[in-house]
Amino acid sequence: RFLLFTVWSMFAVTLWLLYTQAFILHAFCRYCLFSAAMVFLLAGLIVASRSP
Repeated sequence: RFLLFTVWSMFAVTLWLLYTQAFILHAFCRYCLFSAAMVFLLAGLIVASRSP
């Protein structure tokens, strides 16, 4: 449960940071995009590993 909460918190913060880059700063950081990709991958792995 702790891992699930942590990953979804990271996912939410990543969405906020992507929004900030796209609509407020109008610029993207390649390290931030790499970090976002890793968080999305981790969230996908968590979803895929959960039993139905």
